[in-house]
Amino acid sequence: MDTIIHALEQSWQKYPDKAALREKINDQWREMSYDRLWAESDHIAAALKKSGFKPGENAAILGGGSCRWVVSYMGILKAGGVVVPIDKELKMAELRHILGDCQARFLFTSEGFVETIRDIRDDLPGLEAIILMDPESPSGSLHEASVAIGELLNEWQALLQSHELPEETIVRLEERFVRVHQLLIGEAEKKKKKSRLQDLLRAMNALRRSFREKGGIIPYLEFLEEKETTPFKREQDDTAVILYTSGTTGRSKGAMLSHQNVVYTARAGAASFGLTDKTTTLSFLPINHVFEQVLGIILPLSLGGTISFAESLKKVGDNLAEVRPTFLLGVPALYRMIYGRIEKKINDKAVSRVLNRFNATRKMIARKVQKSLGDGTIFASGGAALDPEIAEGFGNLGIEIYQGYGITETSPLISNEYPGHRKLGTVGLPMKGVEVRIDNPNADGEGEIVVRGPNVMQGYY
Repeated sequence: MDTIIHALEQSWQKYPDKAALREKINDQWREMSYDRLWAESDHIAAALKKSGFKPGENAAILGGGSCRWVVSYMGILKAGGVVVPIDKELKMAELRHILGDCQARFLFTSEGFVETIRDIRDDLPGLEAIILMDPESPSGSLHEASVAIGELLNEWQALLQSHELPEETIVRLEERFVRVHQLLIGEAEKKKKKSRLQDLLRAMNALRRSFREKGGIIPYLEFLEEKETTPFKREQDDTAVILYTSGTTGRSKGAMLSHQNVVYTARAGAASFGLTDKTTTLSFLPINHVFEQVLGIILPLSLGGTISFAESLKKVGDNLAEVRPTFLLGVPALYRMIYGRIEKKINDKAVSRVLNRFNATRKMIARKVQKSLGDGTIFASGGAALDPEIAEGFGNLGIEIYQGYGITETSPLISNEYPGHRKLGTVGLPMKGVEVRIDNPNADGEGEIVVRGPNVMQGYY
C-alpha cells in the first residue's frame, strides 16, 4: 500500500504539465501544474527541515481551501510530518485546545486568523512560527520578483565560487542586479545612495534569518526554501493526519489516520465510481473535514485529475457552470438548494410546467437540466442523510445522487452507493475489504454499528 506522497508522486511523474489545481484570483482562473505543485511542496518541506522540524512532529493548517493549502499539506508530509487540519470556523477556546493538544510547531494560516492566534500565543509555547498562505496583494508580484532576485543572487554567489569570470563581467552583472532591485522597490529607494551587491545580499539574507530566529509571522514566499529535498520516507502505517472531531462526547479529540487509511479510502472511492485521470472536481466543502480532504482532494490528485476551488459558497452555482466538474461532492443541504432552484425555474414557465408533468415529455426538461449541471457529472452526497424525496426528484430528471456513509474515524467511508448499486433511502454497500455488523441488535434489528477494515483510524491522539 502506498503513502499519500507516493500516490501523488505517480501523478506528477505521469502528468507534470497538466493542471492539478485551479483557483480564481482577480476574476481569472489560475492553474498550478503537477510539476509546480510537486516543486513548491518540496520547497515547503525543505524550509521545515531547515527549521529543525523532525519526522513524526505535527504542523497545523488553518484556513479555507486553496492551492497553497494543498501545497502546505504536501510539504508537511514530505518533511515526514503529520498534518493537523483545523476548522476555520472554530472559536478561540477550541483553537487553543487543538493547537495546544497537538503541540504543533508550525501553523500555516491566513491573515484573518493572525489576531486570534496572537491572543492565544502565550498559551502555545511549542508554536515556533506562523506562515501566511494568503495570495500576494496587488503589489505581491513585486514582492515575489524581489524574492526571486534574492534567489538569483544566491545562485550568482555559487557560480562565482565555481567559475573564474572576468572582473568587468562581474561588475557589470552585479550593477544590473542592484538596478533591477531598486526599480522593483520604488522611487524612495532610487533616491538613496547607490547600494552594492554585497549590501543587498546581506540585507536579504538577514531578513530571512530574522524571520526564523524570531519564530514570528512569515510570509509564504519568504518561508520557502529553494534547495531541493528528498521526501522523508514514511511507512503506510505511520500517522499522516490528525483530525479533531467532537464525536458525541466532551471536547474534540484528534483522530489519527494513517497513510494507509487515507490512500485505501481514496482508491476504493475512485474504483467504485470508475473515476480516471479525466476527473475534474469543484471543491467548496470545508477542506479540513475528512470527507472533502480524502475524497475531494487526495482522490482526484492520486488519479491525475484537476481540482478547481470555488470562490465562495455564494458563488458555487456560478463556478459549477464555469468548471462543469465530472465528479462533485456535496452535502444534502446543497442538493436541496439546487433542486429547489430547478423546481422554481420549471414552474415559473407554463410550457416547462406542462412538459414536466408527463413522462413522455419530461425528458426534454431533464436534458436541459443535465446540461446546465454538467452532462455526465457523478454526484455524491455525504455528511448527513439525503432526503429520499430529493434523490428521487433528481432521479426523475435523469440525475443520480449517490449517498455514502461514514465518520472521521473511518477515513471517512464505510459504505456508499455507486453506479449499478443504488437503492433510495440506503447508504449503499460496505467498501471492499470493510466488515460491518450490528452489535447486540434488538427485536427491530437496531443496535450499534461496528466496523473493521483498513479504513479504521489508529486511535485518538
